[in-house]
Amino acid sequence: MKNCSVLLCLALAGAPLASAEAWDAALPASLDRMAENYYQPVVQTVFGTFTYAYSSLPSPFSRWLEEGLGTAMTRTSRLKLLNRSAAAAMDPAFAKEYGDFFAQADGGALLHGTYFDEGGEVRVRLELTSVADRTLIGVSEFRVPKRSLPQGLAVDPSKAIVKAADDLGQLLPPKSHGGLEVSVSTERGAGAVYRLDEEMTILVTANKDAYAKVYSVNAAGEVSLIWPNQYGGSGRLSAGAVTRIPSDEEKRAFSFVMVPPLGTEFIKVVASTLPFARNEEGFASLGKDLKGVITRGVAVKQAAASAERAEALASYVIMDRRR
Repeated sequence: MKNCSVLLCLALAGAPLASAEAWDAALPASLDRMAENYYQPVVQTVFGTFTYAYSSLPSPFSRWLEEGLGTAMTRTSRLKLLNRSAAAAMDPAFAKEYGDFFAQADGGALLHGTYFDEGGEVRVRLELTSVADRTLIGVSEFRVPKRSLPQGLAVDPSKAIVKAADDLGQLLPPKSHGGLEVSVSTERGAGAVYRLDEEMTILVTANKDAYAKVYSVNAAGEVSLIWPNQYGGSGRLSAGAVTRIPSDEEKRAFSFVMVPPLGTEFIKVVASTLPFARNEEGFASLGKDLKGVITRGVAVKQAAASAERAEALASYVIMDRRR
């Protein structure tokens, strides 16, 4: 098959791809049908995340799908795509960050989904969810023939990435958690996909005043402390407030720009109600012993028995500009 766009190559679930023109005409209508029974005639819509199967992990296919759906939504009548990603808004911890969106988008909704590798096809399941009360508005499924994908575009995360996510998922012993809770996301959601040279903002929140360390694990498996660092960052979280990293003030000194290596990276946050004993050097490689490096860094200045600690994990993918 000759090269074609995502809009021209997708096939409806259970139906053959009759022609490129047929799918191009059918996709906007398929998206509109998700909102056919909703009370709003036009649903203000933002993109959530599109992740692989039940892993909550993204892949380059996530961004390819998102961009194709964005093009299709320029021709929908029931859904209006807002130029803003509010994936993190589905986490109540970040609700205040998106308060203006909630106020302006009465009846607004989040379009998000999962996809499954099924041999020669990728099955995509989309859900349209009310932002206000998290109720499901509509569902759509379709299939993407793999022959239509750009050459080398990865659909599923590698086994190494899945293992790394498992290894990083819980590092602290449960007894240390106490009542402290922490959440982390990017401005595009917790399973985002970025292209080279794009910038990322990290969002962190806690339910109590706390001290935090934000670590990065890059696609090569190297761990580094990225906040606080020598260029800025207090390492303090205020209860209920969203801490943006870098903040507007910190952007004068540093920013998170997507650079090689390509692949999946992780953001790991550890937080404590008491100050940490020390901070590692910012942005310096601390090695590839994921658990060892991070757990060594959670020691606090006072007796650990009196400290509440918590952790959170997010992942994102860096992909080439051309795909």
